[in-house]
Amino acid sequence: MGKAYNLDVTLKADFGTGGSLIHLGFKGTFRVMAENGLDINTIGRFDSSPLGGFVDIAMSMPANDDAAFHGTFGVRLKFPNSGDPIIHGLGTLSANEWHPAADYLLVVAEFHIDPDLWYFNMGRPESRCGIGLTIGGNRLFEINKYLMIGMQIPLTIPSPDQAFIDIFNQAAGYNVESLDGDASSYVTGRQRDPLPGIDFSPSGTPGTGTGGNGFAMGMAMKLDMGPIAIPPFYFSIKTVMGFDINVTQDQTGTRRCAGSGAIPGEQNGRWYASGQIYCGLSGEFGLGVPYFIPDAKIS
Repeated sequence: MGKAYNLDVTLKADFGTGGSLIHLGFKGTFRVMAENGLDINTIGRFDSSPLGGFVDIAMSMPANDDAAFHGTFGVRLKFPNSGDPIIHGLGTLSANEWHPAADYLLVVAEFHIDPDLWYFNMGRPESRCGIGLTIGGNRLFEINKYLMIGMQIPLTIPSPDQAFIDIFNQAAGYNVESLDGDASSYVTGRQRDPLPGIDFSPSGTPGTGTGGNGFAMGMAMKLDMGPIAIPPFYFSIKTVMGFDINVTQDQTGTRRCAGSGAIPGEQNGRWYASGQIYCGLSGEFGLGVPYFIPDAKIS
């Protein structure tokens, strides 16, 4: 295997004093269109090619403790691989005992199984993966997503994508009229007052013992074109759409309704489903008049 694609794998086994197997690990990396093929400088690395990835799976079976099965795998995309990329992944990953540090991740997933805890996470609401298109330092298009299944799932859905919030806030303060009443109050939005002693921030970091059981998933797609000039005209378009779904069981009872203080889903084991879908569009079209007034525009 050469420059078109190559990979390396490592298998590790540890045995106890009595000869029993106490640890079994499988680790590997792969590269597609590697710059220098497979050599001593690329073994164990996945960032030496536009498309690469890694896998790290381990099973621990200590003699006096419970067995645990843990794994992480990821796919990295950066094209071109040198300099500023045009097509690239969006995720990042910090190094820990299970995996190396990584950036430009198209996909990253982590799973864990032991008698007390199990989960499968492909990104998180605050650290998503996906694909982006960037030209000249401007992010023109991106799709990001996350999927979480198992235990220690966040109990609340995240805020909409910041691009949607920016478009939404542009309408605040305008004289919006509707046959249904004062539409401006809906555009402005109202902040709910949290209940005393209740933390409404998303929780559920693996290993912290917080969050609930169930699943959560979400995706956002963004397009940002402009400003694009076709003399004497110019235009720009921004659009974003996305969704979030959360179906979880709150075992601690910390999730409350902001208005009544009731525990949602109290009658069915504290299972509760919530979600949101949003879409925003912002555009501008105008006439550039630099011939009369420098840098002047009419839109």
